Amino acid sequence: MNKNLLITGVFAVAGFGLMAFFGPTKADQMKEIEAKVKTGLEEFRAAEKAKCDARVEEAVAAKLAEMTTAEPAPTLTTATPTKKATKGGPKAPSLPPATPPKKVDPSDVKTRGGAAQPGSSDVKTRGGQVAPPSSTGTPDVKTRGGAVKQGGGGK
Repeated sequence: MNKNLLITGVFAVAGFGLMAFFGPTKADQMKEIEAKVKTGLEEFRAAEKAKCDARVEEAVAAKLAEMTTAEPAPTLTTATPTKKATKGGPKAPSLPPATPPKKVDPSDVKTRGGAAQPGSSDVKTRGGQVAPPSSTGTPDVKTRGGAVKQGGGGK
């Protein structure tokens, strides 16, 4: 039994050696695989294109049948009368020409009373910074509708 196993092993090694040295190389195998993949893709594309063409033909046939049944065949006429311009009738009143807007002098613009003006030192800045204390020396106390709010009040 060991002889049979030994002979089988020798043939296996010899077969593997012959395939490794005289068989197809990896480049040949890659070429074969690429060729099979390309043919498979071409067949798949052809089948999908045929399916798509069939669906388009069905849709066109259905649309054509719908249009022919819904619209009667046009009849040929010998002469078509032309429309004449109407002489009477109401006319739209003409509008007066548009007047340009008045120029306003910036010094004449009224300011809101008590509102902070640009460049004023009382302007509260964003980012959680509090405006500097008022010139009277009292802490910032804001009243609104009877409620008293002290400090800057954060977010």
